[in-house]
Amino acid sequence: MKKTSSGFTLQELMIVVAILAILAAIAVPSFSSYTKKSRLRDAQAKLMMVADELERCYMSTYKYNHATCLGKIKGNDTPFFNIDQKNTCGLKDDTDAGAAVTQSAYCLEANPKAGTGESRFLRLKSGQNVLLCTGGDCETF
Repeated sequence: MKKTSSGFTLQELMIVVAILAILAAIAVPSFSSYTKKSRLRDAQAKLMMVADELERCYMSTYKYNHATCLGKIKGNDTPFFNIDQKNTCGLKDDTDAGAAVTQSAYCLEANPKAGTGESRFLRLKSGQNVLLCTGGDCETF
């Protein structure tokens, strides 16, 4: 009588493990890239929402730096980005030279929160497109 063996050989199991490792090596970076992109898109949507609120407030007060307008900026952070006004955009007008939000202009930034692994940030100047910045280099997002 001949005995038949059932199961897999070690060689077959090692081939399956190697195939799974190759698939994982391809999938993980793609997934990571996708999640970073979606986090940036979420921050972009929040920036645009805050800009819309500032524009609506400007229509009633004729100033971006009115107290009711400035209150619209806070509390719009995303889980991965902080939304805040910045004075690094070079905005100037007669009343508040160098201020982040002036009577006639504003500058908003979405900066990554600590521990997110993101080094890029988004910048939105009044009347312009959202910019994706890495260090000092910015491009339209």
